[in-house]
Amino acid sequence: MNHLIVFDIDGTLIDVQGAGHRAMDHAFEASYGIAHAFDGISFAGATDLGVLHTAAQKHHLRMTPEDVLAFKTLFTSHIQRELQQSPGHALPGLPDRLFELQADGFDLALGTGNFKTSAYLKLALFGMAGFFPVGSFGDDGMTRLDILTHGIERARTYYQKNWDQITVLGDTPGDMAAAEKLGTVGLGVTTGSYSEAELKSAGAHAVLPNLADRDALINHLRP
Repeated sequence: MNHLIVFDIDGTLIDVQGAGHRAMDHAFEASYGIAHAFDGISFAGATDLGVLHTAAQKHHLRMTPEDVLAFKTLFTSHIQRELQQSPGHALPGLPDRLFELQADGFDLALGTGNFKTSAYLKLALFGMAGFFPVGSFGDDGMTRLDILTHGIERARTYYQKNWDQITVLGDTPGDMAAAEKLGTVGLGVTTGSYSEAELKSAGAHAVLPNLADRDALINHLRP
């Protein structure tokens, strides 16, 4: 079976313990003089571009494409500093599961709300960046559906194939709802902030506690 798996990052593969949120706060304060600008804004299942525009609207700011580019540059320096100070950890079973999935013939891609630069900075800390030659990122759209749509199309171009099955693997209801809208299989993990019931209610076909159990993962990927 030809099978593509599209992975979320935060809460699915790794836990960097809020480094991205802190870096966004620092970059926004440095840019606009507003501290804690992202308080009350949920990052779960969102995109960095989406939360940035939400914060701008909240604080009555208009951001041009040039403003976004300048912010991303500043944010990158802050996320590097945050990750150096507090890198967090890989979640159970990783990165071993990724190596095994590739060895078993699965194609892997990213579908993450992180800006591309920070996505690979985070993954590189835990030896996972090289498993994902293609994907979509928080630069690509405002919603999780935007991200996954771009990611699957890019993966199709990169791998030069159509798959018998596409699975979206993530930890938020946003991941699962977008997977369902795209007609793909949503496989949830409860390593983030959401329960099995919440993920299933959003459209998950199945939910695992984490990726530690190789056999359980493969059983869901190869029904």
